[in-house]
Amino acid sequence: MDTGSVQVFVDADDELKVMQSIDQNTSGVPGANETGDRFGSAVVIGYFMSPNDGTYQLWVGAPGENVGSVVDAGSITRMNLFWKLKATSLTSGHGLPGKSEKGDQLGATLAGLRNYQMGADWEGTLSVLIGVPREDRGTAADSGWGILADCWTTSKGPQPYSLNNKARAASTMGSIWAEPCCDRNQQAQTR
Repeated sequence: MDTGSVQVFVDADDELKVMQSIDQNTSGVPGANETGDRFGSAVVIGYFMSPNDGTYQLWVGAPGENVGSVVDAGSITRMNLFWKLKATSLTSGHGLPGKSEKGDQLGATLAGLRNYQMGADWEGTLSVLIGVPREDRGTAADSGWGILADCWTTSKGPQPYSLNNKARAASTMGSIWAEPCCDRNQQAQTR
């Protein structure tokens, strides 16, 4: 059926155990399981800080999600973990820039980015890089697009910014991201 689901594990006495299994039929999660949604094709999990508080969040991509009658436009589900499950759906035009268009596949890739400028002992503010690999920009079909959701924001939620590059047809920008990992004593690396 290719509806998709996500398993969240915890380390319990040096053994991984399933804490929660989440799909679009899970109470509190927007939408419903539908063939081809591919919920969980990409995920980011981490501790997200805002000026007022911080929460452990799970971001889940569903690039095959239909938005209204727009087929395969794609969506992101952002949810808090460890407390009562509270989830929000983000789509192009609703929480994210752009307009939902057929076949865009928003959420096909996700990467967590950390701000290491907060101090030596701080693990970094997590923001999310979102891929929209089949976005048409102007006349450049499938040129792709990237959105940076800056999560160090007000209580309004993540503030999205478009990544600008020269649109080239069929380049499918956002098909893959490399997650940088570094500390103050090392150069940035990819994993």
